[in-house]
Amino acid sequence: MNDFENATTDLLSIAEARSRLGGVGRTTIWKLVTEGKLQGIKVGARSFVLASSIDHFIDSQLTAASEVEK
Repeated sequence: MNDFENATTDLLSIAEARSRLGGVGRTTIWKLVTEGKLQGIKVGARSFVLASSIDHFIDSQLTAASEVEK
């Protein structure tokens, strides 16, 4: 797989991003992007979220939750 193919598989549509986060709403996705918790990009008229930013967000939430439990 070349670098271009890797890059495109790292882009998730807003619907895919919502699904990866348990079905949250579009507004929640955009709030997380605005707050800098997710990385969003636009390509033409389409909007995408970087898959790696979702993974990082989930990891940070798990870390925060485990620190609260201590």
